[in-house]
Amino acid sequence: MIELQDKLTRVEQASVKTLIEQARQVSEEALGDTEEQHQVELVKAYTLELEEVLDKIDKTRIMYQKVESEQRSLADDQRLIKDNLAWLRDSTVFGASIRAQLQRLPSKIDTQYIPDEIAKAHIRKYEIGQLKDDAEQPSATSRDKKNEEGPDKLASLLNKLLDQLTKDYDKLISALSQLKLVKDQYAQTVEKARSFLKQQQLWTRSNVPIWQHLTDFNTVTWFGSKTPIKNMLDELPQGLSVSLLTVFALYTILFIYSTSRLNQYAAQRKDELQKVFGHPLKDRFHNTVLLFLIAIIRALILPIWYVITAWGLYWFWPVTTSNELSTLIFASASGVFVVELIHALSYKQGVLALHLNWPEQICSYLHKGSQRILWPFVILLLSIFAAELVSGIHEAEISRVLFLLLMGVMMAVFISLLKEKHLPSTLPSPLNRGFSLYLFRFIVIGSFITIIVMAVMGLYIASWILLIYQQLTIYVVLAVLFTYQMGERWLKIEHRQLSYQRLLARREELIAQQQEQADESPEITELRETIPDVEERSLASEQVSEQSLTLLRGLSLIGLVAAVLTLWSSALEMTSWLDAIVVWQVNEMTQTGVTLVDVTLQSLIYAVVTLIVTFVGVRNLPGILELLILRRLDLAPGAGYAVTTLLRYVILMAGLMGAFSILGFQWSKLQWLVAAFGVGLGFGLQEIFANFISGLILLFERPIRIGDIVTINDLSGTVSKIQTRATTIIDWDNKEIVVPNKTFITEKLINWSLTSPITRIVIPIGVAYGSDIDKVESLLYQIADEHPLVLPDPQPSVVFLSFGASSLDFELRAHITAIELRLSTVHIINKNINRLFREHEIEIAFPQMDVHVRDLPPKDT
Repeated sequence: MIELQDKLTRVEQASVKTLIEQARQVSEEALGDTEEQHQVELVKAYTLELEEVLDKIDKTRIMYQKVESEQRSLADDQRLIKDNLAWLRDSTVFGASIRAQLQRLPSKIDTQYIPDEIAKAHIRKYEIGQLKDDAEQPSATSRDKKNEEGPDKLASLLNKLLDQLTKDYDKLISALSQLKLVKDQYAQTVEKARSFLKQQQLWTRSNVPIWQHLTDFNTVTWFGSKTPIKNMLDELPQGLSVSLLTVFALYTILFIYSTSRLNQYAAQRKDELQKVFGHPLKDRFHNTVLLFLIAIIRALILPIWYVITAWGLYWFWPVTTSNELSTLIFASASGVFVVELIHALSYKQGVLALHLNWPEQICSYLHKGSQRILWPFVILLLSIFAAELVSGIHEAEISRVLFLLLMGVMMAVFISLLKEKHLPSTLPSPLNRGFSLYLFRFIVIGSFITIIVMAVMGLYIASWILLIYQQLTIYVVLAVLFTYQMGERWLKIEHRQLSYQRLLARREELIAQQQEQADESPEITELRETIPDVEERSLASEQVSEQSLTLLRGLSLIGLVAAVLTLWSSALEMTSWLDAIVVWQVNEMTQTGVTLVDVTLQSLIYAVVTLIVTFVGVRNLPGILELLILRRLDLAPGAGYAVTTLLRYVILMAGLMGAFSILGFQWSKLQWLVAAFGVGLGFGLQEIFANFISGLILLFERPIRIGDIVTINDLSGTVSKIQTRATTIIDWDNKEIVVPNKTFITEKLINWSLTSPITRIVIPIGVAYGSDIDKVESLLYQIADEHPLVLPDPQPSVVFLSFGASSLDFELRAHITAIELRLSTVHIINKNINRLFREHEIEIAFPQMDVHVRDLPPKDT
């Protein structure tokens, strides 16, 4: 096919090459003419460019045929495998063939350079078009000269070259576009083939059952090669072994020194932070994070050493090896990292014991156990790696034996870990007891037994893959557990600080009240009016902590399920299976018109998860906001409640709209239904909707807040709740009165404490005619000034209002600090007025009536 394409290209380009030869001859003939030297240079440049374009077209077409042939061959191979899959799965040769095909598949199809080449070709084509336009519009002098001398041979040749370049750039653009298309198709075919081969590799025998080789001690069977290791090492270049050993010794010493220094630093920081642990002011969450990061860094040293050592052997090994060894290296390093991390976290009075509240005996068990199994584990992993390295691309039974030994050791370790008195006691409820614990044990131990059986039966590659996914799942569970417990530690610290802040605020409030009452006279204290004690609607500390932990548990569980499903979907194609089940179909408007969209079981699950997250968030939002945000802000009274309520509405609407969108119900379709539904409800439930909208207005405009003293119509009291439909007021008799929200918007409202709690009292006084009004005025000022609850600013005022029917009418106007002081202030002022007026012989007037008695005329006798 490639040879045929080469012949077609030669025939197609024969005329172009003739033009190139003609251009070369003309340029050689005109070399001595200095006037035409510029045109000669242009002819040479265009000739070279034309040759380059022809070469690119030729190579691009050949590459196209090559890629197309590889794609067709790969598709035919996959079709052949699928047609004979029923009997191929039982063949170990098929397993080896799958591994060979996976290694032959290209890791990446490079297509990024093609769009750049196409863009360059388009730009050059545009430039050539500009040059042609300039050449077709010569100056007047050039036209006169051309008419006198006849047609210019070089100019004609330049035009031909430019025309040919334009055509060839069009061909190059077309060829590159076809190459881009076929490479994209080839990349999709490669990915489908890789996915298919990996899926078949999972359930195809890569080895015969192990008992068939127990009596066959063939070197090739057990070690994969007849070549002794000494002969393999002799193939290394001279001096390279010594250099590698020197480098190995140097970085090993460096890692040992780094480990020692980090251990010293970690012990020092642990002792320093232990002194402030539990202190309500000095204990901080970043202390726990710091110790956790130090533990991670300490745990990374040995895995890095392992990766460098194993990768160096893999890189410089003289025998061809499998590409899967890199996966083995990093999988082994991750296992070593987890063991080292548990060892670093489980120190006495360390992160697990002190900060995450793990039982001391469990931490001691983990610390000693991880230290005991670490180096045997590393040596066993290095042995498996060395066996795979020696066997090269062949199978070696010694690798399977070492793998089975590793599985046995790991299963024994996990059986010990999952005893009820060990690791399960640290799990959150209900995973630490009952059916959940037995199920967890069954899954973990059962997976190890399954892996061992698969390896014995010959599904060795599948057992390795299953082990990797099993360990990744365990790592995910541990990561979510640590994340949950770190979050719990953070919330506990925040809860402790919140409780401490509230305790201090309450203490300061009590001290201020005691000081205020100590300065007051006993009479004022007795007469102080009792206002219902209504604070801003803040949650109790225990409720805040419970809501926060509930939200944390819910998010952790959702994160764990999502992570495990994402992990295993790549192995078992769970997502594809869920996405293949169509629940219903909806019409969706797109740019191309109306299309039918499938709503699958996966979409339904996502919508349910969205609704669950929404309702959990709406229910537990106040606690987490109070704990993490609101307590740090200097908010006005009632602002925290308004923010929490509005965020609840926003989260609820966003969650519902997101769930409906996932299920295919677009807003463009729902808006008319919602509008009609809203109109119907608006007429049928007019008052309820009016109260709901009024509640939103109250939250936005905030004319009343929690704790405000208000008067609405004939009702006075303290605002205790602002809810969706109605507001609750506690009156002076401690009765809770529910007032519809609409009343606060449409009726006359008096808020006694909206901007300031200061209020004015007005006391009317009537004195008898003939009293000294100057003395009355001075006595009233004296009474106001001597009263401890009357504010000096604004100043009290005395006003002579009018001449009454039986009295001279005065008013004493004074300001006090709070509405609950009105009764006691009026009481004491009235007592003082009565006492001072009596002392100064000023008569307080009372209504008088003159009675005129007339004698009736005598009756006629």
